[in-house]
Amino acid sequence: MEETSVSSSTTSEAIKKRLKRKRKVLTVEDKVAIIKQLETTTGAVTAERFGVGKSTISDIKKNREEILRFKQRMSDMGMSKPK
Repeated sequence: MEETSVSSSTTSEAIKKRLKRKRKVLTVEDKVAIIKQLETTTGAVTAERFGVGKSTISDIKKNREEILRFKQRMSDMGMSKPK
């Protein structure tokens, strides 16, 4: 029987892919920052910078208008964080 060797880098890459990322709660301000970031970079780069998955970035992009409207309503009501 022939033994197959797996390099340690391949093994560590497989382990990293199986591990789940820690759950991260994004504020409305975080989501607006992500929307602005998407104007200049890709979703993958933005996901890495914010420590979230690409599907989260995709969801934010899909709900862009709703997020921005919500942010505006909060601001109109005086509920936004001071800058």
